[in-house]
Amino acid sequence: MQRYVYRNEWKLFRRQCSKTGVSIISTYAPDSSFPVFDNPVWWGDSWDAKDDGRDVDFSRPFFDQFFELLNCVPKMARVQQGTIMNSDFTNCASDNKNCYLLFSANTNEDCQYGTLINYCKDCTDNFHLDRCEICSHCINCVSCYNALFSRNCSNCSDVTLCNNCTGCRKCFGCMNLHAKEYHFFNEQLSRKEYEEQINGMNAGSFAYFEDMKRRMAEFALTLPHRFYEGVQNENVTGNYVLHSKNAFECYDCDYLEDCKSCSRCLHMKDCQDISNYGAAQLNELCYDCEGVGHGVFRVLFSKLVWGGSSDVLYSYECFASKNLFGCAGLKKAQYCILNKQYSLEDYNKMALQLAEHMQRTKEWGRFFPRGSSPFGYNETVAQDYYPLGRNEALAQGFQWKEREEEIPDVAKVIPAEKLPDSIDDIPDDVLRWAIRCEATKRPFLINKRELDFYRRLRLPLPRYHPDERHRRRMALLNPRTLWKRQCAKCKKAIQTTYAPERPEKVYCEECYLKEVY
Repeated sequence: MQRYVYRNEWKLFRRQCSKTGVSIISTYAPDSSFPVFDNPVWWGDSWDAKDDGRDVDFSRPFFDQFFELLNCVPKMARVQQGTIMNSDFTNCASDNKNCYLLFSANTNEDCQYGTLINYCKDCTDNFHLDRCEICSHCINCVSCYNALFSRNCSNCSDVTLCNNCTGCRKCFGCMNLHAKEYHFFNEQLSRKEYEEQINGMNAGSFAYFEDMKRRMAEFALTLPHRFYEGVQNENVTGNYVLHSKNAFECYDCDYLEDCKSCSRCLHMKDCQDISNYGAAQLNELCYDCEGVGHGVFRVLFSKLVWGGSSDVLYSYECFASKNLFGCAGLKKAQYCILNKQYSLEDYNKMALQLAEHMQRTKEWGRFFPRGSSPFGYNETVAQDYYPLGRNEALAQGFQWKEREEEIPDVAKVIPAEKLPDSIDDIPDDVLRWAIRCEATKRPFLINKRELDFYRRLRLPLPRYHPDERHRRRMALLNPRTLWKRQCAKCKKAIQTTYAPERPEKVYCEECYLKEVY
């Protein structure tokens, strides 16, 4: 929670670049106490973060001095790198083209409304997709084509409302199938029977899909659930872990070795307590960090440190740098403390003194204080995985920020429940309306690419605000908590993210594989 409260992915604001005055999109609100630069300006050479360098004052706590520096150094408006084409409304993202409201997303094209989306094309309203195309309302799917309302599927095509299916095609409402086709709620049909069944459905109807989702949820309770989601692992605990070895209490990770308590990480070795990132290059010996990766080595207690950096302590937004302690906004730097340049000899001496000082003040070995984040708890990834109410968050020392929302300039606002049931009856004028969310009453807009996508796939128009759709997707995930319970078939002890009181039939690996394969 303490690391995630420093990660705002999806709350974006209109504000001015503190250097050029131009209007920009940023994760930092206009009333932030520090300067914010548009990304091209931040990465440019027109400023130098070393200009804010300062001496260490050993009579004061380190964090007080560090956050004074942090409030002087400009922040990048959004966390982006690589080629960004027509994708200004993305964050924690790289190499995207024609993407909108996409977060923690890399190398996508024509995608919108999604988180943890990588190497995908033409996908809308999803969570955690990898190498997928034409997918919508899906969660944790890999290498799928034309998948709708499906979860935990891989190498599937033309599937709807499917769960835990592998290598399937032309399936509807199915679960735990492997290399099957023409199945309807796990019943084998002929091609003709399947097509007649599908063609007879009221596709495009909101009420119909809601009814089918309820039916699928009831059907899933009759079938076994695997105690965790993962493939090609050895000695692993957690959930949604792939290609890993000796990884404990890890979630949404790929290619880990000898790691513990990592989440949303890739290519990590000998790392612990890391949240987000990794990238294709191996990252080693990192501890208690948020957003570190791209070949980093020995990075501790830091946020947003990339690009082959090494031996970095307590730093924020520093790239391609070495031997930093308490720095912010540095690029291709080394031997700096609080952004002040030192020689190698002086750096080693001063860094040791500062570490000993932090031990005396009891600051050493802790991530940044939870109350010093520039974001409210409700604006961050912490709220996704560990939701709290306002009073709960404040009581635990977090901030909570209610922001005034922009009012859309539209011809009219229509309650979602007043929308036509079928996508076939939605007029083009909807692009000039705002729809009032059924759950939150917040107005939201439909863009043309989105409308074209829903019409092409015969999907009903969404009734909920994008933030509420994201929240509902997150609510479908199992919590990041491990419980001890017994396999529902052989009674062997297992550790699983299914709480003991839940109604699902949870099987150990051996029993699940026997049942499914």
